[in-house]
Amino acid sequence: MPAPAHTGPDGAGRVVTTAPADLAHVDTRLDAEAHDLLRDVAGFAPDAIAATFRAWHAARPELGPPASGAVGALPAPPAPASAAGLPGPAPTELHPEDAARFAVQVEQALYASKVMARAALLDRLAEGDHVRVWADAQAAWRTVVATAARAGVPTPGFAAALGSYDALRTGRTPYFGAHVYGSIDGPLTITNTNTNTNTKNMKRKKR
Repeated sequence: MPAPAHTGPDGAGRVVTTAPADLAHVDTRLDAEAHDLLRDVAGFAPDAIAATFRAWHAARPELGPPASGAVGALPAPPAPASAAGLPGPAPTELHPEDAARFAVQVEQALYASKVMARAALLDRLAEGDHVRVWADAQAAWRTVVATAARAGVPTPGFAAALGSYDALRTGRTPYFGAHVYGSIDGPLTITNTNTNTNTKNMKRKKR
Protein backbone atom coordinates (compact mmCIF):
# COMPACT_ATOMS: atom_id res chain seq x y z
CA MET A 1 0.00 0.00 0.00
CA PRO A 2 1.50 3.36 -0.97
CA ALA A 3 2.20 5.92 1.68
CA PRO A 4 0.14 8.73 0.08
CA ALA A 5 -3.13 8.40 -1.82
CA HIS A 6 -5.24 10.93 -3.73
CA THR A 7 -8.92 11.09 -2.80
CA GLY A 8 -11.94 11.93 -4.94
CA PRO A 9 -13.05 10.61 -8.37
CA ASP A 10 -9.96 11.96 -10.15
CA GLY A 11 -7.98 12.84 -7.07
CA ALA A 12 -9.21 15.80 -5.09
CA GLY A 13 -5.80 17.33 -4.75
CA ARG A 14 -5.60 16.33 -1.13
CA VAL A 15 -3.06 13.80 0.05
CA VAL A 16 -4.04 11.38 2.80
CA THR A 17 -1.32 9.77 4.86
CA THR A 18 -2.01 6.07 5.32
CA ALA A 19 -1.16 3.91 8.30
CA PRO A 20 2.19 2.56 6.98
CA ALA A 21 3.49 6.09 6.47
CA ASP A 22 2.32 7.12 9.92
CA LEU A 23 3.99 4.07 11.43
CA ALA A 24 7.25 4.90 9.67
CA HIS A 25 7.24 8.33 11.32
CA VAL A 26 6.36 6.82 14.70
CA ASP A 27 9.10 4.20 14.39
CA THR A 28 11.67 6.87 13.58
CA ARG A 29 10.58 8.95 16.56
CA LEU A 30 10.68 6.02 18.98
CA ASP A 31 14.00 4.71 17.64
CA ALA A 32 15.49 8.18 18.10
CA GLU A 33 14.30 8.29 21.71
CA ALA A 34 15.74 4.82 22.37
CA HIS A 35 19.03 6.00 20.87
CA ASP A 36 19.12 9.00 23.19
CA LEU A 37 18.38 6.82 26.20
CA LEU A 38 21.21 4.44 25.34
CA ARG A 39 23.60 7.34 24.80
CA ASP A 40 22.61 9.76 27.56
CA VAL A 41 21.48 7.38 30.32
CA ALA A 42 23.26 4.08 29.65
CA GLY A 43 26.39 5.84 28.38
CA PHE A 44 26.75 3.67 25.27
CA ALA A 45 29.21 4.68 22.56
CA PRO A 46 27.94 4.96 18.95
CA ASP A 47 29.28 1.53 17.97
CA ALA A 48 27.57 -0.06 20.96
CA ILE A 49 24.30 1.68 20.12
CA ALA A 50 24.47 0.46 16.52
CA ALA A 51 25.16 -3.11 17.65
CA THR A 52 22.29 -2.93 20.13
CA PHE A 53 19.83 -1.80 17.46
CA ARG A 54 20.99 -4.53 15.08
CA ALA A 55 20.38 -7.13 17.78
CA TRP A 56 16.93 -5.70 18.55
CA HIS A 57 15.86 -5.65 14.91
CA ALA A 58 17.17 -9.18 14.36
CA ALA A 59 15.12 -10.42 17.32
CA ARG A 60 11.97 -8.53 16.28
CA PRO A 61 12.21 -7.99 12.50
CA GLU A 62 8.56 -6.92 12.27
CA LEU A 63 9.42 -3.82 14.32
CA GLY A 64 12.65 -2.96 12.56
CA PRO A 65 13.30 -0.03 10.21
CA PRO A 66 10.34 0.79 7.90
CA ALA A 67 10.45 -0.95 4.54
CA SER A 68 10.01 2.35 2.70
CA GLY A 69 13.71 3.15 2.96
CA ALA A 70 16.55 3.95 5.28
CA VAL A 71 15.72 5.80 8.45
CA GLY A 72 17.72 8.91 9.12
CA ALA A 73 17.59 11.74 11.59
CA LEU A 74 17.42 15.40 10.67
CA PRO A 75 19.23 17.88 12.89
CA ALA A 76 16.97 19.53 15.41
CA PRO A 77 16.13 23.19 14.80
CA PRO A 78 18.11 25.57 16.97
CA ALA A 79 16.63 26.16 20.38
CA PRO A 80 15.24 29.64 20.99
CA ALA A 81 17.58 32.02 22.75
CA SER A 82 15.27 32.03 25.77
CA ALA A 83 15.94 28.29 26.25
CA ALA A 84 19.68 28.73 26.67
CA GLY A 85 20.84 27.95 30.18
CA LEU A 86 17.62 26.34 31.39
CA PRO A 87 18.42 24.20 34.43
CA GLY A 88 18.29 20.44 34.25
CA PRO A 89 19.11 17.43 36.39
CA ALA A 90 22.67 16.61 37.34
CA PRO A 91 24.25 14.05 35.01
CA THR A 92 24.48 10.51 36.30
CA GLU A 93 26.61 7.57 35.21
CA LEU A 94 25.41 3.98 35.37
CA HIS A 95 27.62 1.07 36.34
CA PRO A 96 28.23 -1.15 33.26
CA GLU A 97 25.99 -3.90 34.64
CA ASP A 98 23.22 -1.42 35.36
CA ALA A 99 23.66 0.09 31.89
CA ALA A 100 23.27 -3.32 30.26
CA ARG A 101 20.15 -3.99 32.36
CA PHE A 102 18.73 -0.59 31.41
CA ALA A 103 19.33 -1.30 27.72
CA VAL A 104 17.18 -4.44 28.03
CA GLN A 105 14.44 -2.33 29.62
CA VAL A 106 14.69 0.23 26.81
CA GLU A 107 14.20 -2.56 24.25
CA GLN A 108 11.08 -3.75 26.07
CA ALA A 109 9.71 -0.22 26.31
CA LEU A 110 10.47 0.41 22.63
CA TYR A 111 8.67 -2.76 21.62
CA ALA A 112 5.65 -2.01 23.81
CA SER A 113 5.46 1.56 22.48
CA LYS A 114 5.60 0.43 18.84
CA VAL A 115 2.93 -2.19 19.45
CA MET A 116 0.77 0.49 21.07
CA ALA A 117 1.18 2.71 18.01
CA ARG A 118 0.29 -0.10 15.62
CA ALA A 119 -2.70 -1.18 17.69
CA ALA A 120 -4.04 2.38 17.87
CA LEU A 121 -3.52 3.21 14.18
CA LEU A 122 -4.97 -0.08 12.97
CA ASP A 123 -7.79 -0.13 15.57
CA ARG A 124 -6.69 -3.46 17.07
CA LEU A 125 -6.36 -2.46 20.71
CA ALA A 126 -8.19 -5.48 22.13
CA GLU A 127 -6.15 -8.20 20.42
CA GLY A 128 -4.69 -10.77 22.80
CA ASP A 129 -1.14 -10.62 21.44
CA HIS A 130 -0.96 -6.90 22.16
CA VAL A 131 -2.21 -7.35 25.70
CA ARG A 132 0.47 -9.97 26.38
CA VAL A 133 3.21 -7.67 25.08
CA TRP A 134 2.05 -4.82 27.32
CA ALA A 135 1.73 -7.12 30.33
CA ASP A 136 5.25 -8.47 29.87
CA ALA A 137 6.73 -4.99 29.39
CA GLN A 138 4.90 -3.23 32.23
CA ALA A 139 7.74 -2.82 34.71
CA ALA A 140 10.39 -1.99 32.12
CA TRP A 141 8.13 0.46 30.24
CA ARG A 142 7.36 2.45 33.38
CA THR A 143 10.96 2.34 34.59
CA VAL A 144 12.27 3.70 31.30
CA VAL A 145 9.78 6.58 31.14
CA ALA A 146 10.45 7.50 34.78
CA THR A 147 14.22 7.21 34.37
CA ALA A 148 14.12 9.41 31.27
CA ALA A 149 12.20 12.08 33.19
CA ARG A 150 14.66 11.99 36.10
CA ALA A 151 17.61 12.19 33.70
CA GLY A 152 16.09 15.02 31.67
CA VAL A 153 16.04 12.99 28.44
CA PRO A 154 12.92 13.89 26.41
CA THR A 155 10.91 10.82 25.41
CA PRO A 156 7.50 12.16 24.34
CA GLY A 157 6.81 9.11 22.18
CA PHE A 158 7.46 6.56 24.93
CA ALA A 159 5.51 8.64 27.45
CA ALA A 160 2.55 9.17 25.09
CA ALA A 161 2.38 5.46 24.28
CA LEU A 162 2.39 4.55 27.97
CA GLY A 163 -0.19 7.25 28.71
CA SER A 164 -2.42 5.92 25.92
CA TYR A 165 -2.10 2.43 27.36
CA ASP A 166 -3.08 3.63 30.83
CA ALA A 167 -6.03 5.57 29.40
CA LEU A 168 -7.17 2.41 27.62
CA ARG A 169 -6.58 0.27 30.72
CA THR A 170 -8.58 2.54 33.02
CA GLY A 171 -11.37 3.29 30.57
CA ARG A 172 -10.52 6.99 30.50
CA THR A 173 -9.69 7.22 26.81
CA PRO A 174 -10.37 10.81 25.66
CA TYR A 175 -12.67 11.68 22.79
CA PHE A 176 -10.07 13.43 20.65
CA GLY A 177 -11.53 16.22 18.58
CA ALA A 178 -15.03 15.78 19.96
CA HIS A 179 -14.93 18.82 22.29
CA VAL A 180 -17.23 17.06 24.74
CA TYR A 181 -17.20 16.32 28.44
CA GLY A 182 -19.27 14.43 30.97
CA SER A 183 -19.56 13.24 34.55
CA ILE A 184 -18.37 9.74 35.41
CA ASP A 185 -20.00 9.49 38.87
CA GLY A 186 -23.17 7.98 37.41
CA PRO A 187 -24.59 6.96 34.02
CA LEU A 188 -22.25 8.68 31.60
CA THR A 189 -23.77 11.64 29.80
CA ILE A 190 -21.71 13.28 27.06
CA THR A 191 -22.24 17.03 26.75
CA ASN A 192 -21.02 19.51 24.18
CA THR A 193 -20.91 23.18 25.14
CA ASN A 194 -20.94 26.05 22.66
CA THR A 195 -18.20 28.18 24.17
CA ASN A 196 -19.08 31.19 22.05
CA THR A 197 -22.54 31.61 23.58
CA ASN A 198 -21.94 29.62 26.79
CA THR A 199 -25.03 27.54 26.05
CA LYS A 200 -25.28 23.77 25.81
CA ASN A 201 -26.17 22.82 22.26
CA MET A 202 -25.95 19.04 22.36
CA LYS A 203 -26.54 16.35 24.93
CA ARG A 204 -26.70 12.65 24.33
CA LYS A 205 -26.18 9.37 26.11
CA LYS A 206 -23.07 7.41 25.35
CA ARG A 207 -23.89 4.20 23.55
